[in-house]
Amino acid sequence: MISEEWFPVRIWYMDAPELCSEAKSIFEAARIDQYENPVYPNGYTTFFSNENIPELDSFKDKLEALIDRGRITAIWLNHMKTGGYHANHVHANSHFSGTFYVNEPQNAAKILFHNPHWSTYQFCIPPLSEEEKNDKYNARYVHYAPKAGRILLWNSWLEHEVEVNNSIEPRLSISFNIQKI
Repeated sequence: MISEEWFPVRIWYMDAPELCSEAKSIFEAARIDQYENPVYPNGYTTFFSNENIPELDSFKDKLEALIDRGRITAIWLNHMKTGGYHANHVHANSHFSGTFYVNEPQNAAKILFHNPHWSTYQFCIPPLSEEEKNDKYNARYVHYAPKAGRILLWNSWLEHEVEVNNSIEPRLSISFNIQKI
């Protein structure tokens, strides 16, 4: 029997540890650890601000060259303290979204991607074994732990969230949106 995939959901990743020291320098220069944002509990993101962080321009160019999927149209810093989280959301007006992990603190919050087919699955498929419930075809979600230097990339329409951060050290990441050229 011939098999075709029509509605796959892909999450790409690659490791670029050579960018970690530059990313840490950007956080130090921006000094965002001193701010709070009511929309981003126990942390701060520059997504909601008009802050100009010139050091991000060079970093953005390096990410674009590595990823080679289009033009980065938005890029921002995320500083998540203990107890911080980011609720379920998607990224509008872009084709791909991604995150570069600057550090990987012990017990740091994981990013969780939701299966976009889950609402249909839960009503239409017969009971599955525990193993089947958690395989890549039927799982309700998949999560990735931060790894310093790792770049994650996904379709911007894919719902995702960041779980509660249980690390003592802040979880640092640089997120971005891409439009195809």
